[in-house]
Amino acid sequence: MFKMNNMNKDKNIILSLRLRSYFLMFMTFLTVFVPIFIYGYYDSNERLNAPTRINMKGLYLGWVPNRLIDLSDHQWRNWRRNLPLLSMAMISIVTLNYIVKRVLIKNQNDDSKKLDHLTSNSYFNFNQLKNQDLQVLYWTIVIFIFFFVIHKFTFLYLIIISIISFSISFIFKGSNLNPILTWLFNLSILITSHYYSGYRLFSYIGFDWIDEDRGMLDWDTYFKMGMLKLISYNMDYYWFCNNQTVQLSKKKMSDYTKRVITPLPHQCYSFKYFFLYIFYVPLYLAGPITSFNAFISYIAIPQKEYSPKQILIKFIWIIIVTIGFEFMLHFNYLYTYNITGLWINYTPRNILLIGMWSMMFLYLKLLCIWRFFRVIALMDGVDTPENMLRCMANNYSFVGFWRGWHASFNKWTVRYLYVPLGGKKTQRYTLWLIFFFIGIWHDLWWEWICWALFNCIFFTCEIIITISYQKYLKKNKENILFVILRNIVVVSNIILLLITNLAIIHGFRDIPNIFYYGFLSKSSIIPVLWVYMAFTFGYNSQILYRKLENLLEASKKC
Repeated sequence: MFKMNNMNKDKNIILSLRLRSYFLMFMTFLTVFVPIFIYGYYDSNERLNAPTRINMKGLYLGWVPNRLIDLSDHQWRNWRRNLPLLSMAMISIVTLNYIVKRVLIKNQNDDSKKLDHLTSNSYFNFNQLKNQDLQVLYWTIVIFIFFFVIHKFTFLYLIIISIISFSISFIFKGSNLNPILTWLFNLSILITSHYYSGYRLFSYIGFDWIDEDRGMLDWDTYFKMGMLKLISYNMDYYWFCNNQTVQLSKKKMSDYTKRVITPLPHQCYSFKYFFLYIFYVPLYLAGPITSFNAFISYIAIPQKEYSPKQILIKFIWIIIVTIGFEFMLHFNYLYTYNITGLWINYTPRNILLIGMWSMMFLYLKLLCIWRFFRVIALMDGVDTPENMLRCMANNYSFVGFWRGWHASFNKWTVRYLYVPLGGKKTQRYTLWLIFFFIGIWHDLWWEWICWALFNCIFFTCEIIITISYQKYLKKNKENILFVILRNIVVVSNIILLLITNLAIIHGFRDIPNIFYYGFLSKSSIIPVLWVYMAFTFGYNSQILYRKLENLLEASKKC
């Protein structure tokens, strides 16, 4: 007993010392390295004088007096231009649907009271969904109006493709031909629609006017999101027909996860609900991505996890973040320097900082877009997985990065690719197929093929190293040489993670140059040592942050 007490005391002392060391490293990172990073960004920005900036492609007069704004990214440029009109349209559509649900739809029951009386075979009673038929009709009308505005009559291509995909599941049901043909058909549309720029098939039968006016947005650009939904519906229906449940995790499941894995009543797998799911306006342009099972369950039983006050706070917060990001683009032009190739004239330290800012730019841009559409869906009672669960700079592994970055797509990939292909048993091999699919799904550019290749290589290396690390962890946990080696390996992994994602911008052409000028040239020795030191302190700060997260989570359960 006495020995046990001494052992517990020793463990507590070691834990306390370790937390103090993490805290010391965090404070050092905050007070020493963060100011150095900020000065580095300022120095890199000021290397181009004002006359050069005025003539630079991608920089425009901004709303901050006497400042240019970096609008070199076409996605953000289009987003900010259309945001006021899009916001008014989305809020009006959702508000009108709220009136339809609360005023026109009669015989609404308290759904939360019914949950206890449902069988384990379904998340809700079909009558609860049937009561929402007027809402379904409302969304159908909105869909046709909205899609005519953005795609004009080329919307017919999307309808035809959707009908064919639905027919595959309707004909083959629980047959293995259902998933096989579903994947082959949708992949062929993804590739050929990109190659032929959305097709011109109606011109061959004398309806040239359909193909000539393609609306505000090209349908083939946004088919990527629709493709995931087409596959989701067919796969969910395939598993329903075979009475299968795809378990995503053995941990305690959230309300959303329960909705995903629980099959719907068989009447729900009809074309009416399929059409609503595929073309649901708030989630059409950018997601986040949700499964068919979960989406239809939210139509029947709207989400209760977020109160109207919490949703309003989220909406206000995303407005603040968007304005802050816009303000920052008036003072930080590193993304322009990166995509225009000016980075090659910089010092290794500046090259590394430009690369880091480029990733932070992508993070903030997608954060604003994805959070906006998720909040709009929440206003309508539809919950989806949150994207960007962690800040870009708060990641040290490929696994953690992809679980937190495009989290809804990651969940979709796990359910419809990773698990069906064998899960952990085959992940060393199937990762190559999965990342190749993710690459071509984003775009058929060599940059994305390069990105997919790097992810496959480094992801596989990370898995092998992690397995080896777990074997030696218990024996060498307190060994100082082991701790130093672990920090070196993790920091190297962070750098590889950064380079891998810069491949989206640079591809095969420039990544070797970035790697050489940033890490292998003679002048890069000191900057690389500085980066390793800074990232070491940053990594240990992340460990402290995660420990505090675990403590807060544990305190909530108590």
